[in-house]
Amino acid sequence: MWKDVLSSVAASGKVLAEWELKSGVKFQMFVPSLADMGEETIQFDSDVRFDEIEQMTIRGHVQLGRLTASNDIEGCARALRGRDDVRVVVGSDEICIQSIDSR
Repeated sequence: MWKDVLSSVAASGKVLAEWELKSGVKFQMFVPSLADMGEETIQFDSDVRFDEIEQMTIRGHVQLGRLTASNDIEGCARALRGRDDVRVVVGSDEICIQSIDSR
């Protein structure tokens, strides 16, 4: 399910997101393209499995050190429209995507 969700988001353009795992670990990373994803991991060389993802937050503007990223919130919202396998909450400048079985 998450692989398909991430693929949809990545298809809308380069997206920097905050990821939260079920273990509570949080990190920021660009959403990988489908070609860069592993069978069961978010990237071929990653240990993070799709089933470990609790939620992902995409903000319109992200400052990470000296890196500033602008995400297309409307494009991401369109890519996620109609999904019933995740909870999608769209705000004015962010989207939160959560596992249905989220706390």
